[in-house]
Amino acid sequence: MKSLGGGRTDWYEILADNILDSVKWAESNGAAFEPWLQQAPWNVGVRIASPAQYRGMPKLLKTLFGKYIEKGGKVLFKTKAKQFLVNKKGAVDGAICQTDKGLLQSNAKAVILGTGGHSANREMLEAAHPGGAYILIRGNKFITGDGIRLAQEVVQELWAWQVLSLHLPVVFNGPQGRGSPTRALPYCLGINAEGKNDS
Repeated sequence: MKSLGGGRTDWYEILADNILDSVKWAESNGAAFEPWLQQAPWNVGVRIASPAQYRGMPKLLKTLFGKYIEKGGKVLFKTKAKQFLVNKKGAVDGAICQTDKGLLQSNAKAVILGTGGHSANREMLEAAHPGGAYILIRGNKFITGDGIRLAQEVVQELWAWQVLSLHLPVVFNGPQGRGSPTRALPYCLGINAEGKNDS
């Protein structure tokens, strides 16, 4: 696999090598997808969750969430991880969480960090990408990078992360501004105020 823009090609290869099995796994658990499409101008296949783009994702998540609960999975809402637990081998095997009833220690065989990024944290945006604090980006106010900061306490190299990609929304942020952040330009360059492509 060739990486045109750099990045972790080993991660790309893992994704590419397992994507077909992952789609089949999702389908075996009740997920429905539209027929394969080609994403021009690249020679890659795309599967969109049924019944259509954007509208299919809520249905897909609801289906897989229901299957997770059916198989005995548990979910804690209003729960915030405060600290990771690390075993003698240096592996993360749990977390101390803040709930509305107090602190809870949760132990596990493995921990998956599913953080939503840091797009609502202007300080982290600026640290990762000079000038990033002023970028108009998609997201919501809850994506503050807490999970990233938590992981940095265990794996210091995470601070070497950077902004690999940003959705550049077609939005006029002036008086009577209109535009949909979902209507991003698919083929474009992000140019800063100095006329440089920093993406």
